[in-house]
Amino acid sequence: MQTLKSRAVRRSRGIARMACLAALFLWTPQIALASEPPSACAAASCSGAQWLEIGLRALELGQAPAAAEAASAAFAAAQDHLTKQRAARLAAAAHARQGQYLRAQIWLRRAANHATDQATADQIRSEFRALRAESPLRLSFDAGIAASDNINGGARSSQFFLGDIELELAPSALALSGTELTGAFDLDYRLSQSATQRTSLGLSGFGRSFVLSGAAKAQAPSARGGDYALAQLGVSLRHQRILNDRLGPTAIALSLGRTWYGGAPLWGYQRLDLAQEFKIGQAATLTVRGRVENREALSVGEPDAQLFGFGATYAQRLGNEDVFTLSYSGRMLNADIATYEYRFHEVAAEYRLAQPIWGASLSFRAALSQKTYDEFSLSLSGRHDKTATLSATALFNQISRFGFSPRLTIAATRTDSDVSRFSTQGLQASFGIQSTF
Repeated sequence: MQTLKSRAVRRSRGIARMACLAALFLWTPQIALASEPPSACAAASCSGAQWLEIGLRALELGQAPAAAEAASAAFAAAQDHLTKQRAARLAAAAHARQGQYLRAQIWLRRAANHATDQATADQIRSEFRALRAESPLRLSFDAGIAASDNINGGARSSQFFLGDIELELAPSALALSGTELTGAFDLDYRLSQSATQRTSLGLSGFGRSFVLSGAAKAQAPSARGGDYALAQLGVSLRHQRILNDRLGPTAIALSLGRTWYGGAPLWGYQRLDLAQEFKIGQAATLTVRGRVENREALSVGEPDAQLFGFGATYAQRLGNEDVFTLSYSGRMLNADIATYEYRFHEVAAEYRLAQPIWGASLSFRAALSQKTYDEFSLSLSGRHDKTATLSATALFNQISRFGFSPRLTIAATRTDSDVSRFSTQGLQASFGIQSTF
């Protein structure tokens, strides 16, 4: 029974996606057409509605390139939201028929800017998702800016004890305030796909840098925001497969890449990631993850190391459509230098509200973690850090441009360590953008 039900669910989802694709490929603006072709007009004098009708007729005749050109001209000439929305959707349909899925997605994002009602906005969103699933190329990115009172993970106090000896920390080792700039992208190209599997090549990157505040520059004149910058670039081979109707996707990824810190190479890595999703009833999932990573040092003093990661996430959709998530993650680093080795454990809970409040979708997260070094260069008895984090995120999805909405996160973090240099606290307010498609 469960097998039949799972197949039925997948079949219904596939039918829904095909319906959205059919709507996009066959969609025509709801305008009255003359029985004869539109009256001739000079290219410079055609109105948006005239260009729209020309493009529609070209699409009906199977002339997708001409339809795309006319739709673009209609969009440029249009003076109202309705005509611009219809022209953008016509351009998307024309490009989709030519297999130009990325260009079609861009036009659908432009159409979303001119949706005249919620039903149309929802339809554009559905068409975009169906088109993205059909496209061999997927691109996602994220960007953010954050104000922080501790960009460098600096100590709370300038006093530092090594056994019974009291030392004074350098100003640059204390908390420095400033602005954090982040950006990330993920490019995924499908190599093969069927009803039960998908294989793709991936290219991903992450970058984070900082701008010191005036107070931080006065506190540590020699410090630069770029001193704490982190960057990573990697390529991967990814595979997802449905092994059993009672299971969710099984995922495996092989990756290699390089990490930079402060503008200098830090390490190169080779990584294997595994994940398995389990379905629990109709409204819950459990995902189990594992990672093995080999790091080759590229910086003087940085040892070669092996990282082993593991974790699990339980997600439950409640009766009111809110989502509760409970997760655990752990890491163990083995290194050629014993004082670099550590163990890390974190437990986190997140609650996401389904109904917006004051026009914003809200989520809340709380996490507790512990990091342990059995041997540490600044301590005779190792190092033990305990960290607590609280954060709240608001996604303002009623404000949307090209299908992206602003996102605001407030996070407070406190770490208590028996090595006082690593006892820190920080408050950060970050602003970013997030796709709502």
